[in-house]
Amino acid sequence: DHEDDWQVLLVLLEGMERKPRGPVETEFSKVEAIFPLSERGRRLLGTRLDAHVRLEQPLFEEAFAAEDERRHRELAFRGGRALLECFGLEGYTAKFDRLQNEVWQAAKLRHRESSFPLQDGSFIANLFCYDRHEARYPRSSMGFAHDLGKVVLEHSSGGTAVRDVLTKYKTEALSGRDAQEWVANLSLLQPHFREIERFTGEYSGIACVAFLEMQERLRAEPSVRNLEALSDLLRGDHERDLALALWLAGVFFDFMPFASEYYQRVGAPFVGTRPKPEPERPGAPVDASPEPDRTAVPGQVGNRPRSTLGGPKGEQLTFIAEISETKDRKRKTTERSPRKALKRA
Repeated sequence: DHEDDWQVLLVLLEGMERKPRGPVETEFSKVEAIFPLSERGRRLLGTRLDAHVRLEQPLFEEAFAAEDERRHRELAFRGGRALLECFGLEGYTAKFDRLQNEVWQAAKLRHRESSFPLQDGSFIANLFCYDRHEARYPRSSMGFAHDLGKVVLEHSSGGTAVRDVLTKYKTEALSGRDAQEWVANLSLLQPHFREIERFTGEYSGIACVAFLEMQERLRAEPSVRNLEALSDLLRGDHERDLALALWLAGVFFDFMPFASEYYQRVGAPFVGTRPKPEPERPGAPVDASPEPDRTAVPGQVGNRPRSTLGGPKGEQLTFIAEISETKDRKRKTTERSPRKALKRA
């Protein structure tokens, strides 16, 4: 398995006998060509490998791109499901299935750093790609209600109908309330949200504003705890709106920022509290044994697998074949040096 497209190479070997399993030993000089998985992987490897190592053109660009998209999509919707489950709203997951394709397109556009406003994008794509640049918007959470108006205006290309709706929205619901919180003004905002929903489709005004607030909270600190206060305010009468906002936020950020908290909240059996190390007693003998060489563990940095060849600090790169210099010596290869060995992940 690998985390990124620069972590795996394909190696063409001369005169190698096929083996069904296990590593393959061969002389380093028999490596004829080295192929990265993708063009992006080729560029990244160029900064990590010795300058004399020549990389061929990638063989599986399209296949890797398809697999990469599949993995990102899986993580995105897993993030949506995880946030719903953290707040006990997993029953809404199936209700949002029909939105998946449109929301995934929005997430991809955001991932590609597409500029707001989009020329031909859906409303949700514009919402995902939006970042506030208006310094005049209030710094209170009411600013997110202003943000919604901006997204709707740009998505609808500023037509007469949307301008009429947004003018009333601004003068009757937003004006003079800059220091207030939007949730505290829901009774005033809701009639205008209903008008705005003519242009937002299935994405309710409450859900959109809540999503924008969740974005900011999670950017400040990617913790589920940051969403609890807003969740408490919207539960009850606005539960579906809350669920939609959580689901959109989970897709936007994907699963990884919430993985640890999610497993704790659902009580995964492998999650627990590690015992604290006992403090040293005065006069206790000091263990003089040297620390184990962490860099000797192939492909391991911290808690995540990582590997490079010829990169900084003698890290290794995962290859499909193990290559070792065996000339003049007959012994099993135990060296882990990236200059001498390439090992199957």
